[in-house]
Amino acid sequence: MAAAMALAIPQAHAANIIGFANNATACGGSTLCSTNTGPLPVGTQGYITTGSTPFNLSTINSWFQIDTTTPAVSHLPNQPPEPLGGAGNFLVRNDTGAVVTSFSLTLTDTFTATTPSVGFCSGSSGPLCDNFQIHGGAANYFTTFTLTGPNCFSGCGTDSANFTPGTVTYNWSGGTGVPIGATFNLNFASWNNDVFATQVPEPGTLLLLGSGLAFCLGGIAWRRHRQIPG
Repeated sequence: MAAAMALAIPQAHAANIIGFANNATACGGSTLCSTNTGPLPVGTQGYITTGSTPFNLSTINSWFQIDTTTPAVSHLPNQPPEPLGGAGNFLVRNDTGAVVTSFSLTLTDTFTATTPSVGFCSGSSGPLCDNFQIHGGAANYFTTFTLTGPNCFSGCGTDSANFTPGTVTYNWSGGTGVPIGATFNLNFASWNNDVFATQVPEPGTLLLLGSGLAFCLGGIAWRRHRQIPG
């Protein structure tokens, strides 16, 4: 039975990639825009390849998901499934009113023993892992790329790490950051399982969680407050 299980679980991991791709300014083809209709605000409601409205960086926890199953299933409230599957781009605008000098995105993954490319974290038995990778891109907004989280098994704090099922956090920092109002492609490639932005509870607890964009924007707001003359 153990031998059969070992054969059933591939040993090569996928390269579930997310990266800042370039200074894109238009949608179409493999680049998604926000729709103008639906219960969520413009810039948050998705998804369409023929529009012209970027997604808002400030609401990324409400729209970022990758849906690879057939039929596709949405994991976010009031959103349809993401239509491109395991590879594509989101056109995003920095609507925060500040230069974003660091950025984190925490995702909940859904891989199981039957997901293609998932294998044992080490050897021929034990917990299952999948590989995740983080990239920069032509925009050169950031210089440091790391993967972190409580489910990290190996490679933690680098740009390529193995995780057990749960959550994975993509972190970009260093460099000049994302300018105010800049548009760019947030791209995803080589995914074979669904992932979605980890949801957070009441707004008052966002800064305590340190999860995803909410933490970074809170840091920016705090620094601005401290710079106001008394």
